[in-house]
Amino acid sequence: MRNATALIIEDDADIAKVNAEYLEGLGFRAVIADTLDQARFFIEDPVDIILLDVLLPDGDGFSFCEEIRGRVAAPILFLTCKDDNISVLQGFMKGGDDYLTKPYDINVLGARVKALLKRADITSGGVIETPPLRVDILAGTVTLDGESILMTPKEIQILSYLMLNIGKKVSVQALKERLGMGNDPGAVRTLAVHIANIRKKLTADATSCFSISGAKDGSYIFSRVKY
Repeated sequence: MRNATALIIEDDADIAKVNAEYLEGLGFRAVIADTLDQARFFIEDPVDIILLDVLLPDGDGFSFCEEIRGRVAAPILFLTCKDDNISVLQGFMKGGDDYLTKPYDINVLGARVKALLKRADITSGGVIETPPLRVDILAGTVTLDGESILMTPKEIQILSYLMLNIGKKVSVQALKERLGMGNDPGAVRTLAVHIANIRKKLTADATSCFSISGAKDGSYIFSRVKY
């Protein structure tokens, strides 16, 4: 299995080098981009986690996170000196998965990275499996009982998150944060459409053993209905 790839988007060369060397020591393949333009080029290839600075020469990390969140499923960890509550909240609302303020202990960085990868199940190469359902986040593919199911990047993001929380309630707010929808007034309706499409695709075969149900509080539950 290939080493997980960490994309480090950081314009401070010293910080980028230290982070890259540390992650490489943990077995990662580290790629450094010192501008958002470079980062756009690197994310054309699969990456497993993104370490994203907020203040960059050609833009801000918050806007970049929002820009790529709909098509990049990799966890995003903000690394920044902006430690006020408004900035932290903005980072999560734009689709970030975690937030670490500078200066930080390099071992804390490593622990955060490992936790994010474990949460997203990237330790298995970006593959989430609840047999016979299999989602390859990095390849953007979904298979059910070996048969391919065509899904959009947003549908894959939603399905993978539901699979990681199988049998548990997943709130609309959690899904909005996952997709970087922020306070979009149409987000609830948009999510409902995506969920309906996923449900339809998963149950096209009468033998399907999975369901997505809606709870009274507006949350969703992904569950196995047959064994």
